[in-house]
Amino acid sequence: MTGLTEEIPVVRTEIDTLESRMDRVDVEILTLVRERIALAEALRAARAEAGGTRFVHERDLAAVRRFAALGPAGADLAATLLRLCG
Repeated sequence: MTGLTEEIPVVRTEIDTLESRMDRVDVEILTLVRERIALAEALRAARAEAGGTRFVHERDLAAVRRFAALGPAGADLAATLLRLCG
């Protein structure tokens, strides 16, 4: 029985480490999403100033295709990201 109780703190430490790393990744993702939103706003403004359209449908489709590499949920993620940036 002592062998089992000695393993519990090691597993908990590993879980804590993994959860902490996942939290840091989430912060990085949020930072990048905010950056993408700002870039999309700047791009729309630059296009409008140049007399072009604010949105380029083909670019949006390309983003969906890139994220679709993650599977159907990846395409959904791309659509959500495009809505956030829109």
